[in-house]
This record gives sequence, C-alpha cells and structure tokens, in this order.
Amino acid sequence: MRVPWALLMAGLGGLATAGVVVGGAWVLNTTGTYIDKQPIDPPARVGAYLRYDKIDVRSSGRPDIQQKILEQNAKSSELLSQAHGGAAAVVQLYAGRDLRQQLSVQIYRAPSAHPLYVPYEDYQRYRLAKPTQSAEEFGEVSCVVRNDPTPAGQPPGPNGTHTSLCSRTSKALTVEVRPVGDLADQPDDVAALVDSLWNAIT
Repeated sequence: MRVPWALLMAGLGGLATAGVVVGGAWVLNTTGTYIDKQPIDPPARVGAYLRYDKIDVRSSGRPDIQQKILEQNAKSSELLSQAHGGAAAVVQLYAGRDLRQQLSVQIYRAPSAHPLYVPYEDYQRYRLAKPTQSAEEFGEVSCVVRNDPTPAGQPPGPNGTHTSLCSRTSKALTVEVRPVGDLADQPDDVAALVDSLWNAIT
C-alpha cells in the first residue's frame, strides 16, 4: 500500500550559557534559573502508535523519507531546546502502522503555560452554540480544540470537535501532542496519550 506522504509531512508541520553544573544534568543559566539537561528517551510506543524510527517503511514506495524525517526531528529538537534556555528537548513523530494516524510530539524539561491560551470570542453575538476555538481540560491535560460552527440552540454534530494541541506541564517537564487524522476528533483520547507519554518520561 502506498503511504499518503502529503499527510505524513503534515504531521511535522508542528543555549543559554551554562553556569554551575549540578549532578551533571542541571545548569544555572544567565537568568539564575536552573535548567534540566537530563536526556529524554521517548517510549518506542504510545497506545497504538509507534515512534517513527521503529516503523518499517520499506514497502511504502518512499523508504528514503524516513531518514529525512528523522533528520528534521533532530534539528527541530535542537531549536526546541534553544527556545527553552537549553533544556533537554525532543521532537518526535509517532504513527499507526499505515501512517494515516499520527502524533507530532514535543517533550522538554521546562514549564509552559497552563491552561493553554485561546483568544476571547463573543460567539453568542454570532448566534453560535460554541466558540470556534476553545480550551478544554482533561485532568492535568489542557487541549486547544476547534469546534465546527453550530447555530445556537442546536446540538453539535458528531465529530464536531477537532484537537489542535494537548499539553501537560510542570515546573520541570512539558509534553505536547498535535494529532493528525481521525484521532484529532477525540480530544479525550489525545489527552490520554499525553498522560501515557508523561508517565513514560523519567
């Protein structure tokens, strides 16, 4: 079966100066904040999704694309680390075996905003049942979702909510997931995958 490479690539669309070394992993940057540089090793599998370097793509018709994506992930990981003061960071792609369902994953040892921000929208003025974009909470996970326009007084249609991003964070770790495919229509399932990744990182 030929792999939908345009869909695959869509899933990717998603150093501060060191001072005193503490235990070989923590450093003090120029702002006086400790940064954790302990390496991150994402699990080989999360739910039904395999880490992309664990997927056999030899029968896909484009086996060369795997190495290119891994190189892109490595460069993105460097940029993500720089964006968080040199903290350890990993950008990784997970996918189902047919590559149609994907997770673009970012993990870094630094805090991020919680809950996630979405701009205010006066949706009632436009007689909508829900704003076109909203933040939803699933335990410790915050998700940004897009809602199909639904007239006020009418129930939302099936699969009318689409996950853009789900995130869980603490003072020392952030896990972010951007889904591609039908999984995006189930924000609670995406949030569960965030929790699974979180629990797998030490």
